[in-house]
Amino acid sequence: MGCVISLADLSEITSLRSRLQDSYQELRATIDTAFLNQRHPTRVLVVDDNKVDRMAITSSFNKLSRKRANYIVVECDNFEEANQLLSEQMFDVCLLDYRLGAHTGFELVERLNNLANPPAFIVISSVIDETLADSAIKLGVYDMIDKKDLTPALLERSVRYTQRHKQTELYLSSRVIGADQGNVQVPEPEIDI
Repeated sequence: MGCVISLADLSEITSLRSRLQDSYQELRATIDTAFLNQRHPTRVLVVDDNKVDRMAITSSFNKLSRKRANYIVVECDNFEEANQLLSEQMFDVCLLDYRLGAHTGFELVERLNNLANPPAFIVISSVIDETLADSAIKLGVYDMIDKKDLTPALLERSVRYTQRHKQTELYLSSRVIGADQGNVQVPEPEIDI
């Protein structure tokens, strides 16, 4: 079986590709501008039942705040308190340990992903394997960091990445919703990584 593509089809495909590229450039510019003009500090919740680890993470954020980024860090040491804080307050990022006593960080992510505006979740753990990473991706965790590799630079990069990723998702979601209401079909773009 063969496939016939007319010049009109090629023209329409070329036009659609051009519009997608323009939309992508607009998206990148919007996100970059939002980050450059970010006036409010990044609100971070650190959830770890190990006091030393929690203090080290908070110390890293404090160092970063003195240099260039502005963070407001709230700490807690257990699943229940984290659940309450995340249900009552807005956080941009939640950095949580995988093991939280009788619970896991994944249980918290699963429970709180139904919030109107959940934070971007970053899971930290002493042991990260492929199965754990796959589970994290399925739950919508934005990043996983091995505790032994945690540095202020890695922490900053991870937070910046997760915020950008989340903003991109929100933007694209709003575009798709807008397209649905206007009865416009938006094809899934091919993305080279």
